[in-house]
Amino acid sequence: MPKCQLCNGTISNGKYHDICDLTIFQLDEIKSLYRNGGAPDWLSEALGELSWIYENNTRTSPYFNVASEIAEMFIIGGYDKLNRVEIKELDLTVSAEREILELLKKGEILDYDDVNIYSGEMINKSKNIVNKGEKLSDQDSEVSRKEMYGFLAVCLTSSLIESSTYGLPKKALAIFYLLSGQMIYSNQGDLKVSNEAFKYAFKVLTPTQRNRITRILAGFHPSGSSRIIDNIDINGNVYLKPKMINYIDRMRELYRSRSRDSRDREY
Repeated sequence: MPKCQLCNGTISNGKYHDICDLTIFQLDEIKSLYRNGGAPDWLSEALGELSWIYENNTRTSPYFNVASEIAEMFIIGGYDKLNRVEIKELDLTVSAEREILELLKKGEILDYDDVNIYSGEMINKSKNIVNKGEKLSDQDSEVSRKEMYGFLAVCLTSSLIESSTYGLPKKALAIFYLLSGQMIYSNQGDLKVSNEAFKYAFKVLTPTQRNRITRILAGFHPSGSSRIIDNIDINGNVYLKPKMINYIDRMRELYRSRSRDSRDREY
């Protein structure tokens, strides 16, 4: 039997398990929407809920930290280019510097040569995200900053999937698997997360990782805000935020409108 090229599970045909195919579609579609004029409101709102998925991960958080630092320098500092000496202040080893820069280049987050770093297409698209709100404390400004980090997380996840050298980002994949599973196992407008979606999403995590990510989703972390989910009832049922339901319904519609064959690609 053939194996899924993402999760390595057994499949009957094609390249991917249905949930994996939906996950790749989400990542590609989000980047495509930004490339082609910017994100609709339903996507902007949802991305803010994904800005945290590389926090507290010793293996993958350095990639996201560097991506964020460089994006902030270009977007907030207004730089045209950065000397590579500047990222040495992040205490990266020489090998880690090359590895991270190459990964971020694959994700179109940046470009670089022997001396300088340049903003990539995805950072350039991010510049349009943060120009909202008149004051830093405005809700629109806060939402747009979260959107920017969520968008960078999407770009990094896509790059890690495409680059077998660096290993898969399991925590990030678990969240996208959850959203993909909900698209398959729920009906339009359903608030409750299906058991099937949870089971598939969390199978890539250890029990300790599952417990930790559940606490984060529920808001037990320094910011105090729940992520993606609206509530967990006394029976342990999990309910998504309305903005995430809207995202799932819209993304499902987009997925159905495209031929699966036309989206097949090599990784």
